[in-house]
Amino acid sequence: MVVQMKVKGGIVPGETALKYVQNLIDPTRQVRSGWIELTLKDVYILEGSGSVDFSGKESSAGKLKKHPKLKREGDAYGWWALGGGSYVIEFNEKISLPENSYALLSPRPHLVINEAFHPTMVLHPGENLCHVTLSVGSPGINLKENARISRLSIFEF
Repeated sequence: MVVQMKVKGGIVPGETALKYVQNLIDPTRQVRSGWIELTLKDVYILEGSGSVDFSGKESSAGKLKKHPKLKREGDAYGWWALGGGSYVIEFNEKISLPENSYALLSPRPHLVINEAFHPTMVLHPGENLCHVTLSVGSPGINLKENARISRLSIFEF
């Protein structure tokens, strides 16, 4: 049996995707033709292990501790000086996807070129931007509060 599928929908233009993304810092800088750039709200260190089981009844998040940030004189926003290793990040933005859609979260090239990245993730309706693991290479990286670090592309089908 051969099943033919017709593809309809596709990528949602950035301007249209705005209705599904809240808490943008500056839409004029964050909205692009095929994605929205997400900004860094906080950085955490995982201090205690979490648990994952089959049913979810015994799953729990690990214990997070805020990573300290430094403010430079005259600067309104702080900086995180991250050495090589793993961290947990939180975004300023929140999403609410409609049915028959999904979103693709990926790191911005400016992050990757500095040997830092987070996993590319597919988000479905009902799921929100969660805490995401950030891996930093041995040279480390300095990240400013509200830095644009990720891309969110929304697709309809």
